[in-house]
Amino acid sequence: MPVIPPESVSGLKAWTPNFSAKLSATPTIVGCTAAMATAYAGLSTDFLARVAINENPATRTKVTIEDQHTSKSALLAKARELCKIINAYPGTTNSMRVDFGLKIRDNVPTPIPAPGTRPALIVESNGVVTIHDESTPTRKGRPAGVKGAVILSLIQSATLPAPTSADEARFNRIATRSRVALALPEDADTKKLYVFSQWFNERGELGPVSLMASTTIAA
Repeated sequence: MPVIPPESVSGLKAWTPNFSAKLSATPTIVGCTAAMATAYAGLSTDFLARVAINENPATRTKVTIEDQHTSKSALLAKARELCKIINAYPGTTNSMRVDFGLKIRDNVPTPIPAPGTRPALIVESNGVVTIHDESTPTRKGRPAGVKGAVILSLIQSATLPAPTSADEARFNRIATRSRVALALPEDADTKKLYVFSQWFNERGELGPVSLMASTTIAA
């Protein structure tokens, strides 16, 4: 991605005439004033004149090189100031940015996709669940774009058959950390605890359901 305004002498030499001309022609439509345009035009003209002097071996000296450096610094400072004003001005469109030689802004935010992987669960007998992603079993942390996990649970007698899907479980809690304690009823001792989970993103979109994890709740 090119730097705007250009920082090299050759890049600035090519960029500034167009920027100055556009700014002088219509300063107010991009949030500037005629005085700003006039000031910039003076700095731009001075810089281009000093570049021309140093491009000629007959007139190039240590003094003229230093003068060019000073002129370039002043021009860049003013250009950066004006670019910020133009980009922040509500009336500036991407078409105007192209005309001025500025970067086009991406006005359409990149959508965050729904999670594509499943949480992997380890359930302890005290109801504490450790969560990681199935694609990175040795690393803690959520996948990119994931805000947290929805945890579903089912507690029932050990004599009853295990659930066959998450549809038989109920919401237990939201987890935003890799290790969380589930809410257990007082009469849960020695019963079976079955847990399912799904990642969700910033928009609340859910990913696929995890494999079931289970344990017998400690007495």
